[in-house]
Amino acid sequence: METLCAKVCDSRFEAAIRARMTLRVLQVFDHAVNLEGGGQLWTVVARPGFAAPFTASVATRRSFADARIRPGGAAGWREGRLALSSDVRIDFSSCRTVPTAGEEMAWDVAAVRCGLTAFDEALVASGEARGCLLGYRRRWLGETCALDVMSSFVWRRADDLMRAAFAGEGVEAAARRLVGAGQGLTPAGDDFIAGVLCVLGGVGGPDARRVRQAVADGVGASGVLDATTRVSRHMLACELAGQAASTHLRFRRALLRDTRDVGSALSELLSVGHTSGADFAAGAADVLRRLVLLTDVSGRRR
Repeated sequence: METLCAKVCDSRFEAAIRARMTLRVLQVFDHAVNLEGGGQLWTVVARPGFAAPFTASVATRRSFADARIRPGGAAGWREGRLALSSDVRIDFSSCRTVPTAGEEMAWDVAAVRCGLTAFDEALVASGEARGCLLGYRRRWLGETCALDVMSSFVWRRADDLMRAAFAGEGVEAAARRLVGAGQGLTPAGDDFIAGVLCVLGGVGGPDARRVRQAVADGVGASGVLDATTRVSRHMLACELAGQAASTHLRFRRALLRDTRDVGSALSELLSVGHTSGADFAAGAADVLRRLVLLTDVSGRRR
């Protein structure tokens, strides 16, 4: 049996380890295993240093899909290690616990403008044109790139949600149309919403808090999250609670304060999923663009 060393986990996974929680395999991928237990979704990911809510990261180049890990199988504790199958177990003895909530920063429109400029430059340099970033490039950069049918469908609904949230009306209806829109384990519409919730969670000031609360109320309304996948419901529930993956928190801080890190943070984010990182980035940058415009309008009114 191969023993993998866990490198990083969050406080919830640490508590599950201490409690020797009964877990069951839900899904198996090349670089991740989703588990269920205690009414929650848990993830083991082969990405050392990566942190996320309810997640532990391990160091391995082996594909989990080739390790005889079977959906529905029990993940049992043996000699203090979590056995995912007869082939693989995880040793948590040297695992480091890290936070998954970033700090809130005061609204600094000049810093955000610099962050958005750096983002636009990095985006153009990368040539990235997937998912909701296509809509972002058309709207905010004035490009004429064509949107595929799915991207156009999701972008229109994302724009509707942003307009409703800033206006303060019709948010729940717009959220119902966007949640679950798209394909994959975390549909594009959900990743866009995650970007919005995450970046606004790091911004102080009444406008940001008002818009975030409107989006949170719409997404959290009864039955809204039922329209999407279990994995995506879990992700959005974490974002609603102010908890996020390390890639998300790094990108947020880069946009809001650390302009020099925008390019690297974006590259790391875009490596996540097929379009998940792109859709998240689009949501974060789009809502900040709208906040900047709102600040400009408010300033002219004074």
